[in-house]
Amino acid sequence: MNTGKAAAGTVKHAPHPEDEAARRQLATALRRLRRERGMSLAAAAEASGLSRSFIVYSAKEPEFVHRSGGYRIPSSVPGADVRYLATASWPIQPFLVTLPPAARLEGLSHAGTEFVHGIEGTMTMIVDGARYELTPGDTLVIPDQVEHTYLNETSAAARVIGGVQRPAETSPGTPLQGRQHPAPPGDHRPQP
Repeated sequence: MNTGKAAAGTVKHAPHPEDEAARRQLATALRRLRRERGMSLAAAAEASGLSRSFIVYSAKEPEFVHRSGGYRIPSSVPGADVRYLATASWPIQPFLVTLPPAARLEGLSHAGTEFVHGIEGTMTMIVDGARYELTPGDTLVIPDQVEHTYLNETSAAARVIGGVQRPAETSPGTPLQGRQHPAPPGDHRPQP
């Protein structure tokens, strides 16, 4: 059944009812085995040879990320700590960004609306040339494909939490693609 056109002229089809039934059976079996064996999603992925995002997506289970966890994204900005707070299998990619004094992640642009919420210090956000000072409790929403910069102009660390909504045509587990950066706010390496 044709549900319309996706990006680049590809045709998207609704899942076949048998495929959805098979996914539900697989999810039930995975959940039962994980519970019987006391396995986390990560342990089940490692033991099965399947990716963690596939296990999460197939099982449609909540994903818990401990406060000390997340998926650290490499950055060439000294002292910057950028973490995805879930696998790439969800329609929203949550993240945490911590910048030391004088650090900046600039020239970011990507598919998907982003929100950023201040949780520590003062993070300056430059969005399409406009400046916003985020302090704990402040929230900023950044539209799809708008260039933005994270900047800490203070003498203390600044931390924000946020999320990027994945475009509908992005399949689970596929990194978001941007104009200048290959991933959503997690990949903050300055361009050469």
